[in-house]
Amino acid sequence: MSRKRYEEEIEEILEKLDGTLPSQPLRQRAQGKMQNLAGSLKQGLSNAFRAVQPGHIMLLSLAIMLAAYLLPLPFNWQRSLGVLGLVLFLVAFLVSLLDKRRTRYEPRWRGRVIRYDSGGRWQDWLRRQFRRR
Repeated sequence: MSRKRYEEEIEEILEKLDGTLPSQPLRQRAQGKMQNLAGSLKQGLSNAFRAVQPGHIMLLSLAIMLAAYLLPLPFNWQRSLGVLGLVLFLVAFLVSLLDKRRTRYEPRWRGRVIRYDSGGRWQDWLRRQFRRR
């Protein structure tokens, strides 16, 4: 008795939904999913590259150069690894100089900002020296 009732309710719901759901072609659905996948992949790679710091690349390049020096490899391999390590180190060094993630900070001591004088006159400096004594 209850099974028949469930089947009738399901049929009523299906009849109501019959013409209301827009059917997208398979090509559009697949294209949407591929765009979502590409966006996720792009964001994931972007986050992964942000996590790699120039210091890590420098350490990797030093390890490559050390391996080229210590491992018993043919001369061509040693030279190639050495050059690769050197180039990688130089690239990492340049990236560290151009890195925009570096934060500029104000020097602080015990929670207070330390202000350095911009120079001034030499007479002011001499006067400060005598006041300290």
